[in-house]
Amino acid sequence: MNEKRASPVAKLAGALACAAMLTPLAASAKDTQLNVYNWSDYIAKDTIPNFTKQTSIKVKYDNYDSDDTLQAKLLTGHSGYDIVVPTSNYAGKQIAANIFAPLDKSKLPNLKYLDPELMKLVAGADPGNKYLVPWAYGTTGLGYNVDKAKQIFGSNAELNNWDILFKPENISKLKACGVSVLDAPDQMFAAALHYIGKDPMSTNPADYREALTMMKKIRPYITQFNSSGYINDMVGGDICFTFGWSGDVVIAKHRAIDVKKPFKIEYYRRAARPCGSTWWRFRRTRRTRTPRTSGSTISRRRRLTRPSRTRCTTRTRTWKRASTWTRTLRMIRPCTRRRRSSRRCSC
Repeated sequence: MNEKRASPVAKLAGALACAAMLTPLAASAKDTQLNVYNWSDYIAKDTIPNFTKQTSIKVKYDNYDSDDTLQAKLLTGHSGYDIVVPTSNYAGKQIAANIFAPLDKSKLPNLKYLDPELMKLVAGADPGNKYLVPWAYGTTGLGYNVDKAKQIFGSNAELNNWDILFKPENISKLKACGVSVLDAPDQMFAAALHYIGKDPMSTNPADYREALTMMKKIRPYITQFNSSGYINDMVGGDICFTFGWSGDVVIAKHRAIDVKKPFKIEYYRRAARPCGSTWWRFRRTRRTRTPRTSGSTISRRRRLTRPSRTRCTTRTRTWKRASTWTRTLRMIRPCTRRRRSSRRCSC
């Protein structure tokens, strides 16, 4: 199987202007291997063996730890992958760059079971739902080794308080046991802007300078920038605090339970200010390749969960910053009441 090829000029245009003219190459009819590029720790151990057993198709499965790593590989061309899993704030520009092949929905009968509201959100990055399928979503928040945190802050400490991350007098107390934050500037800036009362989707450079000034004050107490390895670091006791993704912290929590660690790991997501925190969405996409020979049907299992009934969304925006990709942020806050006529609640 071969993907679309870009000339050096087209590659540069894709990197700078977020658009490229790509030409497809012919595929090999004898190719019986599916090449998948996904975030680490995000499928079950038996998923690939079961897939191969059912389809006789071998799977080459590689991992990455950031959207920037994925995007760099896609934009250079010749990545060799059939399926990739970008987050929504990157996928829109990748579609514009003509990186992905459109879905053949006739071979994906289970698409009809996906939540229509969720598909509308996907359409914000993928109009008409031509290229992307939602695979998972979650939030960005605070993860703790609860036992160590309460030893430091006291047994009655409110660990869902974002002052612990953004006030130097608090985060400095955790440095000795290890502080990790995501190696993802878009996530960190969104949280920091929200914390100081600015619009997380701000296009005002002054807002970013103010957020940066605040983050510089806590920088001496951050012991690592990590977007995947912090899972094992939490389990191993090498760090006691992380600004991380909900899925990763929950994985760490269950691993700690499985190996009978003498401490508890928990995830906290309460809003830093009266309205909100951020949440991310993964989309599973098909790379730019010609279809397999007829009779070679590929089935893919997608993991979806509905939003909690006790939360509701207040807005969705897409914005741009200089030399960055379009970013999508969802704001969430507790609901004050529910509408009986709708499964959505009212804020």
